[in-house]
Amino acid sequence: MDLPATASLAEFARLAGFKRAYVSQLQLAGRLVMADDGKSVRVAESLARIEATRDQPDPPPPAEATFAQFAFIAGCRPSYVTQLKADGRLVLTEDGKRVRVAESIERIAATRDPSKAGVVERHAAARGDGLSIPTTEGEEGGDPEGDTEGAGEGYQYWRARNEKAKALASERENAIADGRLLDVEAVTAAVTAAVTTLRTSLESLPSTLGPELAATTDEGVARALLADAIEHALEELARQFGALARTEVG
Repeated sequence: MDLPATASLAEFARLAGFKRAYVSQLQLAGRLVMADDGKSVRVAESLARIEATRDQPDPPPPAEATFAQFAFIAGCRPSYVTQLKADGRLVLTEDGKRVRVAESIERIAATRDPSKAGVVERHAAARGDGLSIPTTEGEEGGDPEGDTEGAGEGYQYWRARNEKAKALASERENAIADGRLLDVEAVTAAVTAAVTTLRTSLESLPSTLGPELAATTDEGVARALLADAIEHALEELARQFGALARTEVG
């Protein structure tokens, strides 16, 4: 699988198989290599740094964040953060433009439906990240990408897919070298040339056969002349396709 040189934080999370909240933690810990624009991630370099710093503890969340950053940190949808704000379940800064992260997560937990507390605790234990908003069933929180894979498992999954892609590419190269597989560009060029030759042969029939057909009154002779010309064109087409089938690309 070919990886892009850079990707947005959300795209990087999807590529590496990480939860979005975990990618936010990695960024806060300086474990991502950011591009010059400060917004996109250098994919290969970041994966290498994550692997090299795997034993480092994850940092605590920041004290304050924008609404979009809070959604990313908490691993929920931005629309859910908007709903939390409307319901008065966020603790905002004095200007009302930013979210106090720890206080807001505490308030969200304190104002959840107590009948769903058992479900929340199980979800929190399964996540084990300490950051995601403790939502209840029926609330529109959580990671929209799904929490089926943890951060470490996601990276191992991506690495396994990358190794598989390399193995498939190697098999393809060997098949081409052995002549069991043809390069698509070579096949396209050969087919195009063969079809062009056939078209030229058919288009020339009126001028080459016209005088002979006009000079004969025997229907059998006319049929034989046409059959010979068509057969010659088809034999040439078969010859070119046969040469393509015997081609070995080294």
